[in-house]
Amino acid sequence: MRYFQVGVDYNYTEMKSDDKLLNDLIGKAVELGLGEKDIKHAKDFLEYNEYFLCFDQIVTQMYEFDILIDNFFYNSVQSMAKSGN
Repeated sequence: MRYFQVGVDYNYTEMKSDDKLLNDLIGKAVELGLGEKDIKHAKDFLEYNEYFLCFDQIVTQMYEFDILIDNFFYNSVQSMAKSGN
């Protein structure tokens, strides 16, 4: 497990919709301890097709609260950021 570190190069302009990947990321964030309020915000963004805002909400809040992450979460975030998904 590791702490999320800022420095992933997000591809803001090419963030594509992928409900399944974002739902998986939300599910993992719940498992890792992200708060209910932040999860609700992320789900609301996803519901309104605000895919980047959903992604950003999860990643930012995981960092802000120093939530320990696992390799699955880290690799998922890194992959989504690099591919724009």
